[in-house]
Amino acid sequence: MQREDLQRSYDRSAERYDQVFWPLQKHKFAAVLSACPLAEDARILDLGAGTGLLGRIVRSRFVALDLSRGMLEKAPPHLYRVQADSDALPFAGASFEAVFSFTSLLHVPHIERSLAEVRRVLCPEGLFALTLLKQDRYAALESQLQSEGLVPFRELSCGQDFALLCRAPAS
Repeated sequence: MQREDLQRSYDRSAERYDQVFWPLQKHKFAAVLSACPLAEDARILDLGAGTGLLGRIVRSRFVALDLSRGMLEKAPPHLYRVQADSDALPFAGASFEAVFSFTSLLHVPHIERSLAEVRRVLCPEGLFALTLLKQDRYAALESQLQSEGLVPFRELSCGQDFALLCRAPAS
């Protein structure tokens, strides 16, 4: 799907997104967050944040990034909201202690660019947590993660999804 088509599709579904996806996402959020000990003041970026569901339960300096303005307009006002593409993140290097991506990498046309951007904005030893549908090709993703120095250290089962927890290199 083209970037503009994807953006329009999510803009149109923003009104009912929480009702449909909160019941599906909350279990993934809980599983991943319980496996990710983060400082309370950690700087966190949520790629493909949608309406900011994760930001409603994470208490830290949280940035909700999404391609869809319609989704971001439904996010809670206390969240810092940024409309941007994951393959060109508008942040300085080493800006975040953690980056989360809940099933949003399924939709990016150039995953290698998005992963390079994740690596760039992560602090040394920062955490990258992502979920994918279990049916997706994990082997190719693992290779792409490692080529960016994002080494998976734990895999979690999250219902129909699985989560990978990765660490950025120390320097």
